[in-house]
Amino acid sequence: MLSRRINDEIKQLIRSRKYNREEIVTKIYRKYGNIANLLLWYDICYNSVCEELGIDRKHGEELKPKSIRLKIGKNRK
Repeated sequence: MLSRRINDEIKQLIRSRKYNREEIVTKIYRKYGNIANLLLWYDICYNSVCEELGIDRKHGEELKPKSIRLKIGKNRK
């Protein structure tokens, strides 16, 4: 059951298109701990979401983010 929950959560984060690959993997790692082959699991979920949305990855199409978030170290005044 846990694998199904993680799978659904990864797909939901990918569909939201707010986070990139590293951020999603970090969120899952922090929530569920060390999971074997998490990057492979992410890639499988990414491919299935692209297939559901009709994105043809064989021709170089990718899922584009809705917004771009900038990471800034310290707040400047």
